[in-house]
Amino acid sequence: MRSQWIRRSTIGQLTLSLALVMGYASAQEQARRGAQHAPLLEIEKTGLTAETVAQRATTTSFSVRAADQSLAAAAAQVDAAWAAYLPRLTAAARYTRHSAFTPPLVAFGDGPPAAFPLVLNQWSFQASVVVPLSDYAFRIRHTHASAEELEAAARFDAAAAGARAASEGKLAFYGWLTARAGVAVARATLELQKTLLVDAQSQFAAGNASRADVLQAESSLAASELAVTRAESLVHVAERRLRLAIHASADEQLAAAEDLERDSPPLEAALPDLVMTAERLRPELASLKAAANASRRTARASSGAGLPALSLFGDAVYANPNARRSPQRAEWFGTWAVGAQLAWSPNDVVLGGAGSRGAEARAAELEARQATLRDAIELEVTQAYYAAREADAAVGTTQRQLASAREAFRVAQALFVSGRATATQVREAETAFTRARLEALHARASAKTSRVQLEYALGRNDRPRAASAPTP
Repeated sequence: MRSQWIRRSTIGQLTLSLALVMGYASAQEQARRGAQHAPLLEIEKTGLTAETVAQRATTTSFSVRAADQSLAAAAAQVDAAWAAYLPRLTAAARYTRHSAFTPPLVAFGDGPPAAFPLVLNQWSFQASVVVPLSDYAFRIRHTHASAEELEAAARFDAAAAGARAASEGKLAFYGWLTARAGVAVARATLELQKTLLVDAQSQFAAGNASRADVLQAESSLAASELAVTRAESLVHVAERRLRLAIHASADEQLAAAEDLERDSPPLEAALPDLVMTAERLRPELASLKAAANASRRTARASSGAGLPALSLFGDAVYANPNARRSPQRAEWFGTWAVGAQLAWSPNDVVLGGAGSRGAEARAAELEARQATLRDAIELEVTQAYYAAREADAAVGTTQRQLASAREAFRVAQALFVSGRATATQVREAETAFTRARLEALHARASAKTSRVQLEYALGRNDRPRAASAPTP
């Protein structure tokens, strides 16, 4: 994927027959000095490194920002679930205007009939409390635990988003370095072709070369000019990718404080140990596990919904007039009431059972996805591990090939200048030198990117504030 993009960039330059020959004035001087080269990249102490790029990519990533907001929403759901433990408190204030009518007369014994007083304006203040005793045991605690598990899953998702952003930032950085090194190679090759053209023209004037040799040198020069243009285009694309990864402003000048020449750390752990490490540290696995636990808790809460609900309640009323007082009087009077209620509905049994089955099915799905992801992670670790081993072997091999090709090219140039070699032999040596230099460059880049991919596969390429996954 990302490493393939780097490979295509470097191989695309390889097919153009580029060569890294820096710091010479002529072919004759190069033969005497033994092919001295300047560094491929300019290094600045205040420039970018893979680690600073990873930090900036994590800080500015929109995916990480979205994951953080999802985590904040999950934390709010935990607070809401915890609030269900509190008794249900309600308070109400009411004013009512009643219609007027003629109340009937009521006789008490032998006395004259009398009418109850008619109060048209009613004012009341009421406070109520409900304590859901059964819900504490069968619903609320499971709902709260489910919310906590979902918060943990969101935290691991945020960690995974940070790891992806950091990994992509590092890969973009090394891709940018590789593209810049390719431009240095292309420009050095162009300067070399100019020198070879001058040498071919001089040999032609001295009768030691043919007109065809001069034309071939001119053709190689034109190809080198095109190679520079294409290499510069690759740099623009790689730089844009890096800028997007760290969201650098258009006026920020990008410089590197790290190159591709530094050796990568050796692989010390065995593959089975690395797979176990990945299964322990990868936040994606922990996220699925927490989400499955949340679904199990939701299933238990749904099952409790079908049970009879026992609750305690209390009411306090201060009203004018108070409906509990008879006959009514236009004056404030307070009353209270406490009790217990046991309620049950067959509808809750049906709905709770369906909800429980759905939550259990969701948990089983998440557990299956967790097993699938575990297999994918094992394959990912295996691929990254052997890619790193291959890159390490390639670094040593290509360095030896480069030394041999450099010396062969130097000898071919010296022989051409003295008239004992043809231009074709020089170009063949140059092509071999170019291929060796680019293969060495690609091996260095692959060693860097394979380490980044391995660290990501292991779950180690994470932002500092993210929580680590629990041990299964």
